[in-house]
Amino acid sequence: MFSTAGFGEEWFKWFIAEIGFKDSNFQVLFNKLKSDSEDTHFTAEQAFVLGVLSKSLNQQLDQVFMPNDFVLCVFGILKAAIEVVDFFLRGKSGLPTDSPAIDVVGFSITILRDICAQDGKVVTKFEVSTDVVDSLMSAGFLDLLLDMLRDL
Repeated sequence: MFSTAGFGEEWFKWFIAEIGFKDSNFQVLFNKLKSDSEDTHFTAEQAFVLGVLSKSLNQQLDQVFMPNDFVLCVFGILKAAIEVVDFFLRGKSGLPTDSPAIDVVGFSITILRDICAQDGKVVTKFEVSTDVVDSLMSAGFLDLLLDMLRDL
């Protein structure tokens, strides 16, 4: 896909950011990038898309407002990735790594960190501002992080 072909053009990054941040179809895109193989829980393409979103969000932190469904989708991806990551494996310590599942965990945490750093401004489908931190806490974000730290 694009990650292996070396596509780094701004149009592609913009396109992925539009789907992720402004459109409610991010979950569909993420699932379409899943491998048919039962051995692979996450693909390099899924990790790549999360990496593009993470970098885009970090560069535009004050300009991008996240839809609540996107935030909860990333949280769901993080929960699923934590279930399959072997925390006893040690690889290189930067992102991306050699493991798509570890990359998915890392990029998901980075995205959620940057979203939480936006002073809790989230725009829902109905353009109602809600507190993203409250939304994530209600979904069990803190418990998940504590469980993950315990596993480490």
